[in-house]
Amino acid sequence: MQHLWIRATCFIAAVASGVSLLAKVYGIVEMSVSVPLVVLPCCIGLVVFWSWARRNRLEEVAAAVGIGIVGGLLSTLAYDLTRLPFHLSGYLVFATNSTYGMWITDAAASSRNTEVVGWLYHFSNGVTFSVMYALFMRGRHWIWAVVYAFVLESIAVFSLFGQVFSLAGNYGMVSIAYLAHISYGLPIGVMVHRWEASREWLAARQVPIAAMFTLFFASFLIPVLTPAKIVRDATVGPGVFTTDGIALVPFMQRIGKGGTVAVENRNQGEIVVRVVKTGDRHAIPAGESGKIAFPEAGIYQIHIETDGVSRSSFVIAEPVSEIPVGR
Repeated sequence: MQHLWIRATCFIAAVASGVSLLAKVYGIVEMSVSVPLVVLPCCIGLVVFWSWARRNRLEEVAAAVGIGIVGGLLSTLAYDLTRLPFHLSGYLVFATNSTYGMWITDAAASSRNTEVVGWLYHFSNGVTFSVMYALFMRGRHWIWAVVYAFVLESIAVFSLFGQVFSLAGNYGMVSIAYLAHISYGLPIGVMVHRWEASREWLAARQVPIAAMFTLFFASFLIPVLTPAKIVRDATVGPGVFTTDGIALVPFMQRIGKGGTVAVENRNQGEIVVRVVKTGDRHAIPAGESGKIAFPEAGIYQIHIETDGVSRSSFVIAEPVSEIPVGR
């Protein structure tokens, strides 16, 4: 295998993205530190290395990184498209991305900026996981990529990550996750299995692929520049939810364990806010504000009770590494 030590170095650079998340949930280092200081340089380094390796005729290593990057983007898109119908039917399958953005920016309240950062980190994971696979699995049957994807999801479910995001025992969400990981494994699996064809395809389409990447990541600026979201974010304060009909704004608040959040009821009538994990209900009259305490660490889903469906929001009580076992 060509230049094993170079492949190993690329693998270590690629693994940094996923490790930073596990390091956060286990209380080792905050993502606001690890992502800008380690993950971002590693991701940039992989792209720079790919360009350097192509110019210096390290064809096999360059192909592995290139196939991993493009295949990872396609795999992550397939993964999210598989989950999209469940999102539209009410499952909060994308809430983890919002949490990542909060952690990376060390924000107290979610905004369009934290959402963009969280989604970019989500794609960095998808791409780097695929690079890790492509570096050592040239020509292997695509089924191995699906097995690999299942291993990744199993690490999430059975580690503290699964505890923090309430995956343990949540068979509906876990089933959706494993189903979506089949979609994740297939694109990178097929590209790695059909190695020579993939390499020729990439070599013949360098400009369109570069344009695709540029347009794709430029699209993340849309929510940052949307006037309505700029106005909404200007009204958001740390530790305070406000009502917007049957929704609470912002989507997430982040506090320390033992802290409280306030809910300002700007509706015309009384509302009842329910904390899903504990079942606690808090009645707040029209025009008044109520406080909800969160004595234990964890991520809590809250929503306004209605006869129909209301949009949930979340409270992150830090440090999540201290979440009580079994909660």
